[in-house]
Amino acid sequence: MTLPDPPSDLSRGEKKAFRNLVKTLADRGIDPIARAGLVEEYVRTDARLTDLRAAEKQVEKGSKLAASRAVNVATMERRRLHEAIFKGAKKPEKTVAATVHDAAVDKDGEKDARTEAWRKYLYASVRTSSREAIEAAHGPCPLVAILYRSHEEEVGTKAILKAHGRRVVPREAWNELREACGGTLSWEARAPKFYNPDQDNL
Repeated sequence: MTLPDPPSDLSRGEKKAFRNLVKTLADRGIDPIARAGLVEEYVRTDARLTDLRAAEKQVEKGSKLAASRAVNVATMERRRLHEAIFKGAKKPEKTVAATVHDAAVDKDGEKDARTEAWRKYLYASVRTSSREAIEAAHGPCPLVAILYRSHEEEVGTKAILKAHGRRVVPREAWNELREACGGTLSWEARAPKFYNPDQDNL
C-alpha cells in the first residue's frame, strides 16, 4: 500500500508523527491516502495543543481562563479528528507484551498449580524442596514446565506461533517477548535436564 508523504511545511517532529500515523492507518486496514488531509490536520492540531499547554503555564492568573479554554477547544478538536481518522478501522492486534501482562495478572486462574510448582523447582537458583517432595505433592513433572520457565512465556510463545503460523517469526516478536519475560527465554538458557524418576537432580 502506498503511503502519502507529509506536507513539506511540517516540522521534522510533525513529519515523523504524520508518517507514524499513516503507517498505523495502513496496518489497521484504512487507505491512508484517502485520509491524508485529516492526518495533516490532526498533526497540526496536536502541535498547536502542545504550544497552547506550554503557553497556559506562562500566563498570568487573570488570563488563565482564556488560555485553559483554548486548550480545551484544541483537545476536543484533536479528539474529533482522531475519531474521524480511525472510523471503520479494524481493531489492532494484541501485542506480545499485552498478552504477557494479561497472563501475569492471571484473572481466570489459568495457572496450573502442578506446573508452577515444577517450574519453581526446575528453574530455582536454590532448591528448597526435593524432587520427591514436589512429585508427592503435585504429581509427575509436566512437559510444559520444562519447555517454558513461566506461565507468561508459555502464553506469549503460543500467541506468537499462532499469529505467524508456518511463516518465519520476525526477530522483533521474540525481542518483545524476551523483554516482557525478563530478558532470557527458556530455550536460550541452560535447559533443565528432562525429568527422570531415577535421577535426583533434574
